[in-house]
Amino acid sequence: MHTMKKRFTLFFLGLLTCFYAQAQTTMTMMYEGVEREFIVYVPEIYDTENVAVPVLLSLHGLGDNMNNFSNAGFHHIADTANFIVVTPQALVDPNPLLGLVGAAWNSGATFAGIAPPNQGVDDAGFLLSIVDHLATMYQVDHTRIYATGFSMGAYMTNRLACEKSHRMAAIASVAGTIGSLLTCEPANKIPSCHFHGTADQTITFTNNGSGMDPEAMVNFWVTHNECDTPAVMTALPDIASDGYTIEHYRYENTTSMEDVEFFKVNGADHTWLNQNNDIWYAEEIWNFLSQYSREGATSIEELHADHIGLRIYPNPLTGNTLHLSTSTSVRFERAVLLNTAGQVVYEEILDGRDAIEVGVLPKGMYFVQLFTKDARITTKVFKY
Repeated sequence: MHTMKKRFTLFFLGLLTCFYAQAQTTMTMMYEGVEREFIVYVPEIYDTENVAVPVLLSLHGLGDNMNNFSNAGFHHIADTANFIVVTPQALVDPNPLLGLVGAAWNSGATFAGIAPPNQGVDDAGFLLSIVDHLATMYQVDHTRIYATGFSMGAYMTNRLACEKSHRMAAIASVAGTIGSLLTCEPANKIPSCHFHGTADQTITFTNNGSGMDPEAMVNFWVTHNECDTPAVMTALPDIASDGYTIEHYRYENTTSMEDVEFFKVNGADHTWLNQNNDIWYAEEIWNFLSQYSREGATSIEELHADHIGLRIYPNPLTGNTLHLSTSTSVRFERAVLLNTAGQVVYEEILDGRDAIEVGVLPKGMYFVQLFTKDARITTKVFKY
């Protein structure tokens, strides 16, 4: 569950930084009272005329960071495939001992025989809250939300599939499986693709101490998705002088199409393959994910204002402050104001506060969206 190898980092940093700096934005949001960071890459061809765009969550490994992993190469593909790439930042555990391992997802994986870091952090909820946050600014296709990750990021990706399959269209994991502390009982079938090196010394191919062995995890998804067996196996062309050969296994679900794929990379250690190898993980991952959608998937639960006895006043707005009161103990994390054209005109992190400082607004009608941890409430306010 370590960072990608230095040769990967150096290869991409020199090549890509100037290419996509203008389209990349670092954003923050409050979640569970903590300010969280994530990088958003919106392709230059971003086009939502009569269409919403997919979102790919791309998760870094243990001790890595979002800035480094944003160089994984997905922005290249987004520039022609028209999807948004999100690279979130994990937290460092405040416990001095656990914090020594660096930024870590609450992924369900064990680590070095000690208690895993950040066990109390709801990273799965945070990641999907990013999607809902982006939906206030961009045309997001909620039926095409994907996740991928490397090492501990792969464990976190599988946790999303285990616990949030109603939101995820498909996942792809590299060098990380299903964590040993996780009870994986997905509510839905979910297409899954996995990549693993047979010489991986960090997340070993057999006797993995952090979670399932790679082949055991693949078998888990094959069984859960009710795929046909045996797999269709193909040896990929060995065209790169990298010392690796690759076996591709495809398990098809011919009824409902939730397939499982496995790329067994013979001779590879704990690394992310790029354009210099027989396959480029970023490209292969998108080729797999982009086949699938989660029909019926929506954003977070929509609540009616009456369900919580919500009152927003004064309405009509006479000053610069909107006050909130409810008949329940609901906690508001964030507020967004949109005009009648659907444009965000104001956004504020509430973190439990019961007032919104909206400032000076032109006369008209506005939609107020209030976000809790798990739900959104939309109501109207007028400014005369």
